[in-house]
Amino acid sequence: MQTTHINKRKIILASSSPRRKQLLEESGFWFETIKLDYDEEFSSEMPVEQVAVYLAEKKLKLRKIFLSKEKFY
Repeated sequence: MQTTHINKRKIILASSSPRRKQLLEESGFWFETIKLDYDEEFSSEMPVEQVAVYLAEKKLKLRKIFLSKEKFY
């Protein structure tokens, strides 16, 4: 079976989620997967409703650092 790739730009999947990878593959996207190592620690004093936002912002900063070093065509 021949796969047709629908994207012409480089896509970076900065996630180790098997489901996200599967969805992109099944949709015909060609992408590169990277794993960003980071800790998911947060202050025990942080209100529980702020934890998800805090961790998401932490991941975003790491991705921005990685992407600033990549060349895109």
